[in-house]
Amino acid sequence: MKILLVRPKIKNLFTAVNFINVEPLELEYLAAVAGEEGWEYLIVDEMVEKRRFQKVLSLFKPDVVGITGYCNSTSKMLKYARSVKRFNMNTKVVIGGIHAEINYTDFYIPQVDVIVHSGGSETFRRLLRVIEGEYEYKDLLGCCIHINNNEWCCNAPAPFDPDKLPRPDRSHFYQHKRKFRYLHYGTCALVKTAYGCPYTCSFCYCKLLNGQKYSLRSVEDVMDEIQQIDCSTIWIVDDTFLVDRDRIKRFAADASKRGINKKFIIYGRADFICENEDLIPILRNMGVVDIIVGLEAVEDTRLKEYHKEYDALINECCVDILNSNGILCTGLFIVHGNDTKDDFNRLYRWIKKKNLSLCTVSIFTPLPGTALHKEYKEKINISKHEHLDFLHLVMEPGKMGKFTFYYEFYKIYLKLLWRNLDKLWKMLMK
Repeated sequence: MKILLVRPKIKNLFTAVNFINVEPLELEYLAAVAGEEGWEYLIVDEMVEKRRFQKVLSLFKPDVVGITGYCNSTSKMLKYARSVKRFNMNTKVVIGGIHAEINYTDFYIPQVDVIVHSGGSETFRRLLRVIEGEYEYKDLLGCCIHINNNEWCCNAPAPFDPDKLPRPDRSHFYQHKRKFRYLHYGTCALVKTAYGCPYTCSFCYCKLLNGQKYSLRSVEDVMDEIQQIDCSTIWIVDDTFLVDRDRIKRFAADASKRGINKKFIIYGRADFICENEDLIPILRNMGVVDIIVGLEAVEDTRLKEYHKEYDALINECCVDILNSNGILCTGLFIVHGNDTKDDFNRLYRWIKKKNLSLCTVSIFTPLPGTALHKEYKEKINISKHEHLDFLHLVMEPGKMGKFTFYYEFYKIYLKLLWRNLDKLWKMLMK
């Protein structure tokens, strides 16, 4: 059986400038399953490749096409599903990814055969065995099955055990290694040590994933994987790595014991950093050079609205602690549709005052499936899934016109870019 695994490219500001481009870790897990089972597979990653999808179909002639992507990739994923069926009606089309996990009905079209909504790589393994005739579809947990015409059967969730994950097949990563980068750090590999998120931020999609359960891989298994990766910078892409004090200490101790000398980029929460200041030197000695923190806002009212469960002083404390320990803080902020010009200016002054050298600003976007999406559903007005990229207004702004809002939004972006010209220059020279 021949399996084609596809990650479509969606064009926006971020993909155009190409400051961050990461390996398709989700497809590398599926590739590992295919390899273990003895199936032939091919990854088509439009983030780094220029091969035309139609040409790949005609040359590779797959029996199964697996397509993954985020919420803003939905339209292109559906387009590719239709293309597969035009090429060969007998080719099975399988949809996966984090948008399909929660919003699987968005993919209920005749050209899609199966939607994986839970269970990860083991569900994919069982699905391929079903396609080969080893099992029946009715016994396949973790999937929505296209019965006929517009009739679908959504089977019960499949269990997920992170310790049963195969080691990702990184042959695609090594083939295109120079193209996978994170800002000025250069080539960067991804590792995931936990699934789901234990916190309750109202805008967050991540807490809905993995059946709203927080599941951890063993420290030893993660460190075995990291030790085998031929890359000096590792981006741990857990929704937040900083959750458990003892686990963090075990990671640091194991890295020291093994003599692992790599740079690490991680995600963390401001309140955890402030409440566990003694751990920050340990993280620095482990090799952590950058902690990406969802600071979100600089006013208490916004933080309360987002259910962050702490006040703005915590954000200030967090940045100060990381600065004093020589760890870069990459701040993630949200600007709201009801913000004014003064709000934009206040945010920039705060960033400048705290000497944040790296940060991003996103437009408030209630994603489908979240509580906020239900709250704002009547106000949301978008014509394309592509606009769910945090760079577009999905609702009419409340206190200024659209043009003025976008002007203020891109003005603050340009100011932040100007503050980071030295890092951008180093990145472009690599």
